[in-house]
Amino acid sequence: MIGSVLKQARDNTNSTQQEVANLIGVTKQTYLKWENNKTEPKASQIAKIAEALKITEGEICKGKLNKRYSLEDFIYQMAKHRISSELQILHIWECISDHETFFKNLGPNSIDEYHEQLDDERHIKREQELAHIQTHYNKSDVNK
Repeated sequence: MIGSVLKQARDNTNSTQQEVANLIGVTKQTYLKWENNKTEPKASQIAKIAEALKITEGEICKGKLNKRYSLEDFIYQMAKHRISSELQILHIWECISDHETFFKNLGPNSIDEYHEQLDDERHIKREQELAHIQTHYNKSDVNK
């Protein structure tokens, strides 16, 4: 039910009903009716609710919160299951509802950002090469 999802998500954010109602732009009484399954929010309110509770619109509509792992635990689970990269891509493709936004968030949004990212990568590589040379130089000093 939507009400239990809203309550659980609100508890997860350590927010009061009044705080969430304020973020959404409704009265506390209206929000309380949603949590108690007396009424349901309008479709136009779902996005605001999701944003306020830090959940997805899909979680509200399905009436079920998704299980999210910490990044460390997620990486561990991926390694534990030893899934091929092709199968990983297939599952990622299936789970992502907005592919365009996914790709926008992966990389630079402009040519300037691209060049900035490229310069950063070159700088890091240069620092790594210098550190390697310095290590090699220090080892040759020790051997003299």
